[in-house]
Amino acid sequence: WIYDNEEMDGQFDPLFNSPGEYVYLIDALAPCLSSEATFDIEVVESINFDIGLDISECSGSDPIEIGEEGQISCTYLWTPATYLSDVNVPNPILEFNSTGDELEELEYHLYIDNGICSKIDTLNVQIYPLPIVDLGPNLEICEGSILVLNGGLGSQYNWSPNWLFDDTSLSSQEIIMS
Repeated sequence: WIYDNEEMDGQFDPLFNSPGEYVYLIDALAPCLSSEATFDIEVVESINFDIGLDISECSGSDPIEIGEEGQISCTYLWTPATYLSDVNVPNPILEFNSTGDELEELEYHLYIDNGICSKIDTLNVQIYPLPIVDLGPNLEICEGSILVLNGGLGSQYNWSPNWLFDDTSLSSQEIIMS
C-alpha cells in the first residue's frame, strides 16, 4: 500500500485507515511478466449525522429546528415534506400547524448522500390537538344561584381568576352567584 507517498505494511481497512487516496501495487501473475499493476482506492469520510430525539408537541407550539448542521459534501432529503420549511437542508424548521382534533403522528425520514456513502435516519413526531374549550353561551342568572362551568375533556386545567375558585385545577367549577 502507498498512502501519501509512503509505503504501508499490512491490510487495508477502510474503517481504520484515514480518508484519502491509496494506491495498491499488485505483482502481475500472468503468462507474461509485468512489473506491477496499480489501482486507486478512495476512502471518503463517513456520514456523521444525528437527526435528534423524537418530538411530542401541541399544535400551535413555537416552530423548532430539527436535525443539525450538515456536511458541505452531502445532499439531504426529508420525507414527507409536511410542516417542514425546506426538505433539502440538514436542519429544516418544523412547524406544529396541525388543524385536526386528533393526535397526528408523523414519521420523517432523512436521506443523506455524499456521492459514495449514504445514510437514512428516522424522526417520529407527535402533534397533539389543542383542547376544545366551550363554556357555552353567556347567561343571566339570579343572585344565590349556582353556576356550573365545565372545562371539557382536557388533562390539565387552570381556571382564573384564582380568588373565584376553590381549586383551579378541577375540570368543572361551581360558583354561587352572590
